[in-house]
Amino acid sequence: MAKPGVEVGYDVRLSAAMMRAVNIRHPDFKIWTRVNFDAKVLDEYEYSSRQSPSAVFGDFNNDGVIDAALFGHNKTRLEVIAVVSDSGERSARMGGDQYKVVDIWMSERDEVSDDMRGVRAVLTSYSNGEVIKSEGNLPDACNKTLKNDAFGAKNLDVDGIEVLFDRDSYFASCTIRKRVVVDPMRISEKRTQAAEAVEK
Repeated sequence: MAKPGVEVGYDVRLSAAMMRAVNIRHPDFKIWTRVNFDAKVLDEYEYSSRQSPSAVFGDFNNDGVIDAALFGHNKTRLEVIAVVSDSGERSARMGGDQYKVVDIWMSERDEVSDDMRGVRAVLTSYSNGEVIKSEGNLPDACNKTLKNDAFGAKNLDVDGIEVLFDRDSYFASCTIRKRVVVDPMRISEKRTQAAEAVEK
């Protein structure tokens, strides 16, 4: 039985260049929507214009262009992918505004559908200038100050452990449970600059 009240959703929007890159590498990829996630996950998640359970935006490779991390699926896999701006020679030849897709994580299943419910893993965003420190004795513990935006993948069924991904390695960089923010003015300034870059 539905509870009375207002249900708020979210809409993940990618640029045409991002969509083109995703469709070339993973034509069957679909981003999870609000209905796919566990209700408790949705209630407790900290939403922002840069962060939702299935999509995070930031400048992951520190080139001044907004990138995306996406959590979704195809017909047989759960997947996390990064859509990262490509400032190399190929991008220059094609007039700029090009992206490449980096496969971050995948889990094979017999079948995955758009109707899947109860997803309990989420993406989270981290900003240039944040200090990332692990709690307790964790394998591959984090202890670093970010030099670029980054994203985490958190599985809420595994003691809330979160794995950080940044440009040092788009594979698992280190394992965290807690983040400590330093110099919040610098972080706020970076976010403003990133927002202005998107609007241009």
